[in-house]
Amino acid sequence: MGGNFHRNMQFRHAFRRHFDPWNDIAQIPTLLYLLYGSSLLVNPIIYLPAITLFVLAVLFLFFCMSIGMISTVKRFKYRFVALPAVLLIFLSLGFAFGRGESITDKILAQLSKRKATRAEPVAQNISKERDRPVSAVDRGAFSRLGNRNVLMFIVESYGFTTYSKPAHFKPLQKTFKEVEDQLTSSGYYIFSSFITSPVIGGLSWLADATLLTGIKIDSQQKYDALLRSETRSLPSILKRAGYYTLIAAPGTVHGDWEEGRLFYSFQESRLGWDYGYKGPMFSFVPVPDQYAIYFIQNKILKEDRDRPYFVLYTLVSSHGPFNKIPAYIEDWEKLNDGSIYYNSHILYFDNDWISGKQYDEGYVAAIRYVLTVLSGYLTGFIEDDTLIIVVGDHQPKFPVTVRGAPFSVPIHFISRDKSLLEPLTRHGYTRGLIPDKNLTHRGMETFLNTFLELMEEER
Repeated sequence: MGGNFHRNMQFRHAFRRHFDPWNDIAQIPTLLYLLYGSSLLVNPIIYLPAITLFVLAVLFLFFCMSIGMISTVKRFKYRFVALPAVLLIFLSLGFAFGRGESITDKILAQLSKRKATRAEPVAQNISKERDRPVSAVDRGAFSRLGNRNVLMFIVESYGFTTYSKPAHFKPLQKTFKEVEDQLTSSGYYIFSSFITSPVIGGLSWLADATLLTGIKIDSQQKYDALLRSETRSLPSILKRAGYYTLIAAPGTVHGDWEEGRLFYSFQESRLGWDYGYKGPMFSFVPVPDQYAIYFIQNKILKEDRDRPYFVLYTLVSSHGPFNKIPAYIEDWEKLNDGSIYYNSHILYFDNDWISGKQYDEGYVAAIRYVLTVLSGYLTGFIEDDTLIIVVGDHQPKFPVTVRGAPFSVPIHFISRDKSLLEPLTRHGYTRGLIPDKNLTHRGMETFLNTFLELMEEER
């Protein structure tokens, strides 16, 4: 019990919640990618046997837990060595005799049954949220938005700590002023606030779902139930209003995310390997934010369209462990296929997934990079009164975020049309890039209705 308690406390340190094996086991592929990084992708044959056995052993272990077998083994002195060994031998023989697939199918079926049973009340709650009344704007009547394009940038790990922790705020103050001055000089108005994310330290897709649907999604169970529902979302609402909807997700490097694309009603998606990128890998993902944004702008948004577009960028260059930060390329046209990064000034920090001596420094550099990229893009490529929304997904994990910190993240509405944004002051937004730091922040699930009300009000 002591070991399990200790591991659960470590999990709570980083993510401020208990470890839930029935839902968190689904994150094993991401865990392996984090541990092995680019080598796993470039030379998968080297790791495939070990990874396969590891995953199957973990799955079988949870299966045994679900049917009570572990109690029999618990009294055996060398159980921690014997159990994995027995599992590996058992599964290896299964594959050798062609039964491996059926074995894993049965294990997954047991897990799915347990998970489905636990998800039933969650699905009922999602259904209640889905059936609430909707306004006229929810059906596509955007009286104030008009035909403006809408760009939303969800910034990885962009949290309240950026503005509250002295080790982050002080070195970033100059960047905040420079970015605000650049934007205002280009005719932009900025209104900012904080909203409370449902998660901290990770699980970005739960925050994204909360933001886009107006329903608080704080567990994988709720997320799975959400995808099976017919809940509205910002992309689906804008699509019904005549917008072309696109998601740019350079951090999605495994799978095609079909369930997400279908649920959110995105008409086009660009995932991790859809960018023709030939530069070096950067920590969590291969594609730097600047390159991804420029690719979408140059290859897709330059096309003449007979309708406005909504683009959702899920940015990733500020993802932990904050150990390898791309250089900002002043001349965007030189980005080409990304090879320029091999000869650029990449910033390295002494951090990894387990520990780090320069977490604060790496985090500051990552946030500075993203803000510089966004400022350069908005002032260099956007010439009309496009509506821009920049928002964090969650706070970075402890110890980058201080112990007991709120789950809050900054959110900025930006446009050259001041009258479009002024009603935001009634929702607690203030002028400028730095939000009011007073601690009473609305939930992230309130964003969708705030957006809809803003676009529905008459001038």
